Amino acid sequence: MPHACAAFACTNRCTLQNRSRGITFHRFPKEIHLRKQWEAALGRKGFSANDTSRLCSDHFRKEDFDMTGQTVRLRDGAFPSVFRFPTHRQRPVATRTTRTSMRAQESLSADCRLPVQETEALPDPSVDHSYALSTSLENLRARLNETLSRMESMEREKRNAKDRERRAKNIVRGLLQDLRAKNLINEELKERLDSYSDMDTSVRKPHRILVTGGSGLVGRAIDKVVQDGEGREDEEWIFLSSKDADLTKAEATRAVFEKYQPTHVIHLAAMVGGLFRNMKYNLDFWRKNMLINDNVLQCSYKLGVQKVVSCLSTCIFPDKTEYPIDESMIHNGPPHSSNFGYSHAKRMIDVQNRAYFQQHGCKFTSVIPTNVFGPHDNFNIDDGHVLPGLIHKTYLAKKQGTPLIVWGSGKPLRQFIYSLDLARLFIWVLREYPEIDPIILSVGEEDEVSIREAAESIVEAMGFEGQVIFDVTKSDGQFKKTASNKKLCKYRPAFEFTSFQQAVKETCRWFEDNYSTARK
Repeated sequence: MPHACAAFACTNRCTLQNRSRGITFHRFPKEIHLRKQWEAALGRKGFSANDTSRLCSDHFRKEDFDMTGQTVRLRDGAFPSVFRFPTHRQRPVATRTTRTSMRAQESLSADCRLPVQETEALPDPSVDHSYALSTSLENLRARLNETLSRMESMEREKRNAKDRERRAKNIVRGLLQDLRAKNLINEELKERLDSYSDMDTSVRKPHRILVTGGSGLVGRAIDKVVQDGEGREDEEWIFLSSKDADLTKAEATRAVFEKYQPTHVIHLAAMVGGLFRNMKYNLDFWRKNMLINDNVLQCSYKLGVQKVVSCLSTCIFPDKTEYPIDESMIHNGPPHSSNFGYSHAKRMIDVQNRAYFQQHGCKFTSVIPTNVFGPHDNFNIDDGHVLPGLIHKTYLAKKQGTPLIVWGSGKPLRQFIYSLDLARLFIWVLREYPEIDPIILSVGEEDEVSIREAAESIVEAMGFEGQVIFDVTKSDGQFKKTASNKKLCKYRPAFEFTSFQQAVKETCRWFEDNYSTARK
């Protein structure tokens, strides 16, 4: 139901018809004193405004409004003063009743009858002054366009100046870190730095690693690995979640980067989901991930981040291709139609990395993990990935004494990587991997398992003894996407992966122990 004006006997309602007539509706002010004045002006005994109370624009003077923007607003301190009260509700006008006041009234009346001295007409400002508005519509339009162009130029210069200032501060911070490392900053120098600039001369670790998507599966794994001993004394790790900033918005992304001033970034944040959610919302996956990726990489460049490692996915590879796939085959053809939105958005990170390196020399790279699973995964049956979804299904089937229904035939093949193994490899890439080209992080081809084998491992790990049914009416998705880890083996030939069965056991145990709080 549309809001009605709170004024006495006013019949205006907040409808499209009234808005088309130019009538606007305004909330009562939050400031208590001014709110009480508005309430008293209405002349309604016992009336108290609430959050839904409105006054229409008919009860304000024209000068009470600010019409310079796209929306009509009341000026600060505006007060409703235009009302049409009936005679019995109007306030009486004070009259002069004493003998002295009556004589003053007569004197005032006599003064008003004195002749008025005429003054000369003021000159036309549009003729005598260059700052006056022209009466020509074309001239006004030209002046407006000129002003807007000048404003855009000034805003652009302001942004560029701020960017130069940030880059200069980053350079100075780096120099200060070097001076501290060599114990060359004494108290006298520190005082001089503090007095001549707003630079933060407090001790900060030289490497500040910002992890976007830090509350997700891989972010939690990196956090655990760092806490368990992989972190270094000269590193400060900052894990962001979606609550800290909306990375689809450029301003929010820039604000969080300016707050933490990272020297390195691990970019994990993304809109993700399982097969059936991807098939339903391909456009959403494309748009949101493109916004997130562009904002993160642009802010990293603008604020002088030394290295960025972004996370891709094997789904970016062409649907029709030779196996095993490797890093050189990413752009050889369209991805599978089931998740083309997400796949193309992730592919563009590789394109952006190469462009930032070519144009600005930025050290931005990416990794391509195969199917990741582990503690803190998304165990939602409808929107999660295959392995955590199966773990949740098995848990419920065991608890309810029902058959376990596995979507699809169980024949598709996948390479699964444990999240803690991936976390250790991410940290290695951040510190040591020298290339801009992406690198596949995966177990070997010989460790590829079918969905049926994965389901059997989960059944065994959780002690499920019921019937297992494969629902062939559900889509299998892409049959296989076997990836080659030859490049990884060249750089890390001695790296040891956790066995699939052991990783499944640890993940199932974590899910059972944390069922009430796990994402599902």
